[in-house]
Amino acid sequence: MRVTAKPFGTRILLPIVTIAFLALLSTTSLWEPNPSRISEETESTTVCFALIDTRIKEHHLEISRFFTPLQLTDYIQQELAKPEDEQSINDYETLSILITTHYAMKHGYKVFASNGEKYLPHRVSLRQNEYWGRVHFLQDLISSPETRCKWFAYADSDVFPWMNAHTVSLTDYFSTQNVALESYNYNERKQQLDKHKGYYPWHLQRESFIIGLNGQFEPRLGWPGTFLGNGSYYICSGLFFVRNDDIGRRLIRDWMYGAADFSHEERELHHLAGHTFAWDQRALNFGVFQRYVNVSSVYTFKQFHYKDGDAFRHVWSEFDAERVPMMQLALRELGLWPEE
Repeated sequence: MRVTAKPFGTRILLPIVTIAFLALLSTTSLWEPNPSRISEETESTTVCFALIDTRIKEHHLEISRFFTPLQLTDYIQQELAKPEDEQSINDYETLSILITTHYAMKHGYKVFASNGEKYLPHRVSLRQNEYWGRVHFLQDLISSPETRCKWFAYADSDVFPWMNAHTVSLTDYFSTQNVALESYNYNERKQQLDKHKGYYPWHLQRESFIIGLNGQFEPRLGWPGTFLGNGSYYICSGLFFVRNDDIGRRLIRDWMYGAADFSHEERELHHLAGHTFAWDQRALNFGVFQRYVNVSSVYTFKQFHYKDGDAFRHVWSEFDAERVPMMQLALRELGLWPEE
């Protein structure tokens, strides 16, 4: 396991780290609010959603640029007028953009959507398959000063924001939720609650990465150790938030290319994750996340991205047949689906 106070290279031996990890949990200075940020950030932290799917047709990407709910309803109406086999609203990758765009409208966030075509040459040069598109997309967005985003929220196409039917902002959510017991800042958040009868507002929390535990997470081998080849995923890369700061930018760069201090085993796994293991999620779980665990807030599976949860709803592959019906129902409940 590798843990660093500023995760830029210090090597910690793997994998027996129970004593060291408990000591880290008692360290709180990293999570104290930074007064210099108070004047820089408002309570309404700017969030930009990043959505990418190779199946999205170019002319459907315009949904992310809509700015009124009426445009969303008109789009659905136009699709319903087409023959059923031509309707994009029968594709969950389009439905998730519609729902996410509505949530962004409600709370003043932005949405960037892509089908990943522009990243194909670079992916091929790195021998990475299409699942790595999310990392390339984020690298592109986080490197551009024109995006003007303090946070980037990535969500797979089978994820959509519910946040109590779009009435709860991300600021309200992250300012009122405790993190998972496994999260590095669990003790600090608990102290905030005990001392102030509430948590610090989101924009004062000292974190650069937010992610949820995997649904089948089992801490039987320790947390967050690097256990090469055991096949377990601790965290789920289907939904995460990365802060647009030096640490966040380095995290995405390390995820794409591998950290400079990777061991031989970690570098080999990162390479194989591009074309053999299929998912960039493995590279994140085994080598990258361990270097950023102490600047990350980790939330429980049911709290953060459960299929029937109140925050984000993640209709993962086990429930493939439910994706389209669930999202269409969500649009109806949000009042966006035209009346029959």
